Amino acid sequence: MFLSNLLIPDFIIDRMYIADPVGGTAAGYYHPTFLYESVWCLLGFVVLFIVCQKFHKFDGQLILGYGIIYGLERTVVEGLRTDSLYIAGTTIRVSQALSAALVVVCAALLVILLIKYTKNEFLNAVFIKAILSRSLITSTKF
Repeated sequence: MFLSNLLIPDFIIDRMYIADPVGGTAAGYYHPTFLYESVWCLLGFVVLFIVCQKFHKFDGQLILGYGIIYGLERTVVEGLRTDSLYIAGTTIRVSQALSAALVVVCAALLVILLIKYTKNEFLNAVFIKAILSRSLITSTKF
């Protein structure tokens, strides 16, 4: 059984056996996706907390990071579900496609805003340096 290799406690494994599933799927053991989501969200919180404490650059960085982490989690976990809604005529799950799109959009915005912030920080430093050097030159008495 695949669940015993995942270091999941027996009391969870015992409750993951579904004898009479809906939708024509076979009876058997299924992934505890609720557990995976909970652990992923907890780890995501820790990562976002550390990132925001040490590397906070602009307002909105936290929500974009959350969009990336949550989108990755949904993309992975939805692949394990047996009751997914598919895009008509394909094997692509709607929730996975939307989650992947969320990751792409949030990652692109995060990169763009980080580049913009870095450029502004550099320009601000140059501007401040120029102002300070000018004020030092004009305030010097000969």
